[in-house]
Amino acid sequence: MVNIFRSARERHVLFSSLLATCLFALVATHAKATLVAGDPSLDSGWTSSGNALDKNNYVIGAANFGFDMYTASFAADSSLAAAVGSGWSTGDTILAMGGKRQSTNGIAAGWGIGFGGDPVNSNVTSSARIVAKFGSLISNSVTASTVQPAGGNGLGSFSGGNLGDGAVLLGTPNNGGFFTSGNQGLFLSFLTNQRYVASSNTTPSIANSFGRIIYKLGGDGLLDSWEVVLDQTLLAASFVDVPTVGALSILTEQRGPNAVTDGLLTVSATAVPEAGSFVLGAFVCSVAGVVIAVRRVNHSQLQSA
Repeated sequence: MVNIFRSARERHVLFSSLLATCLFALVATHAKATLVAGDPSLDSGWTSSGNALDKNNYVIGAANFGFDMYTASFAADSSLAAAVGSGWSTGDTILAMGGKRQSTNGIAAGWGIGFGGDPVNSNVTSSARIVAKFGSLISNSVTASTVQPAGGNGLGSFSGGNLGDGAVLLGTPNNGGFFTSGNQGLFLSFLTNQRYVASSNTTPSIANSFGRIIYKLGGDGLLDSWEVVLDQTLLAASFVDVPTVGALSILTEQRGPNAVTDGLLTVSATAVPEAGSFVLGAFVCSVAGVVIAVRRVNHSQLQSA
């Protein structure tokens, strides 16, 4: 049997190297986990998509709701699956979009000219409504506006088929009383749950088990940030055509029937590890140990030859 340790110093160096490799593997896999706690500007794993009123993001609407948009895609961990229930399972593929209230102006938003319409975020009240339109890649025709707010001329109609065949719309109530202090930090179901069917040009209702929203209020008691999660795996078990990463989608803030701002985004293919991240780290650690040991054996055999 080959003795791969020639001295106590070599043993110390070997185990120090192995420990450092293990720590790096465990930290690296865990640090990438996506957090879903209601504020995508603070939670880890979310990708910024700019403000909804930015040039190339703004689609339509005169309400001038200003909010930064974020996206994510990840595998559900056991805590998220347990918090939601309703058939969600560890490892399910989750598509996500979120917003954070943020004022802006025409210059900062890249238009080179001031906004028309209402002052930015003057329509934020306790009657706020959030609508998430997750697009598919099939016949998606979403476009951004070519003119600044409030004269938007982009295409983002769910019922008109712009989001593509199999797109999903999730919407909160439009009459207030939903975003309350008592509901903060909870995964809430949506009042409106619809799927676009191109063959019939219809938007039939679907079960409310596929999507959830979680949010936080600002110091003024009004909606300040939110995250919408859609279980693509659960949805795909019932439908062939479903939303996917890379498809143009729409995030909407609304008050009443006409005060609307639509922002264009693309759900990012972040593919960050959630479930089993420490298991992955442990696996990497084990492989590293084997590699180091084999290299030491080969080194010792060469020196003995």
